[in-house]
Amino acid sequence: MTAPTELRLTYWQTLPLSAERYDVADAPMEGEMDSTFFLTKEKNWIPHTYPCRTAYIAERRDQEPATKPLPDWSGARNVMPMGSQFLDLSNFWFRATRLEGWARTSVKAEEAGRARFRLGICGAAKAYVNGQPAGWLAPATRNAMNHVEFEADLTRGDNEIAIWFEDLAERDAVIRIDLTLISGPLCAEGYPFPVPAETVAAVEHAMEAMHLDRAVYDGGEVALVCPKPFPGDVSGAVKVAGHFMSHGHLSNTLTIPEGAEQVTLCKADDLPADYRYFDIALNCQGFETSIRLGAEITHRTRLGEPPADQSARIEEALQWIAA
Repeated sequence: MTAPTELRLTYWQTLPLSAERYDVADAPMEGEMDSTFFLTKEKNWIPHTYPCRTAYIAERRDQEPATKPLPDWSGARNVMPMGSQFLDLSNFWFRATRLEGWARTSVKAEEAGRARFRLGICGAAKAYVNGQPAGWLAPATRNAMNHVEFEADLTRGDNEIAIWFEDLAERDAVIRIDLTLISGPLCAEGYPFPVPAETVAAVEHAMEAMHLDRAVYDGGEVALVCPKPFPGDVSGAVKVAGHFMSHGHLSNTLTIPEGAEQVTLCKADDLPADYRYFDIALNCQGFETSIRLGAEITHRTRLGEPPADQSARIEEALQWIAA
C-alpha cells in the first residue's frame, strides 16, 4: 500500500552540537559586493564568499560523508514540532566554526516495504534507516537548503531514521533538517522518545495551548497560562533572556501542579526593557522537553510625565539608553 500523501517527520531527538574553530589562511574574498543585496527576497543570500566558505566547499561539496557508528542517545534533547515543519537548530557563532551533530526521528509503518524519502540540509548530511546508511548530500551552501531523495526498506512498526549532519557557521548559521516520506507503505509519524506515546501526546496537547498572559508587560507579574491541563505535575525551569548579545538574564525554577490553569514566572520589573524570550524546560511524567515563548518588556510608567523642555527630554533619553 502506498502512502496517499507526503508525510513530514517533525518529532526529533538531538544530541549536543560539537563545535571547533575553522581557521584558514588569509585570502581575498571572492565575488563582488552588491550594494542592493540587502533588498533581495532570498533571505541570508550574500553575493560574495568568505575564504572560510571557499575552503569548506573544496573540502566537503559533493563528497559523501564517511559512514559512522550510531551514537548513544541517552541524554538527547526531545524536540516537539510546535508547528514547525523541520528541525531548526540555527544559532550564532562569533567566528568561523565547524559544527557537527546527530538527530533522529521515527516513522511507524503498517507493513514492511520500500519507502522513498526527501532530505534537506544546508551543509552536509547522511541518513541511516534502522542503522543502515541510506542516503546523503553535501551541498555545502551557506544558509540555503538543498534536497536529495533516497530509498530505504522499512519494517512493520517503528523505524528509526538517524541523521548525521555538519555545517560551517560564518557567524549566523541556518541549521535545519527537513525530512519527508514521499512514498512507500502506509505510515504515520512515530515518536523517537523513550516514554509512552500517550504521555507525549498529552504533553504536546497542553504545550500547544500554553501561552503568556500578555504580549506586552509594563510592571506586574508575568504569568504562564495553561488552558489545557498537563497529564501530571510539571517540574522544570524558565530562563528569561533577550537577544544573544543581551544582558540581564534571569533564571527561575518552575512548578505547574496538575490541573493548574496559571502560574507566575517572574516579575516584569525584574527584567530589562527589551523583547525577552522565555525558554521553558519542563518534565512531566518522565518526559522532558522545552518551549520558547516571548513578550515585550517596557518600563514606560517609571518615567512619569516627560519634561516640558526639549533639552531635558534629550538628556533624559540619553541617560535612559546609557543605563
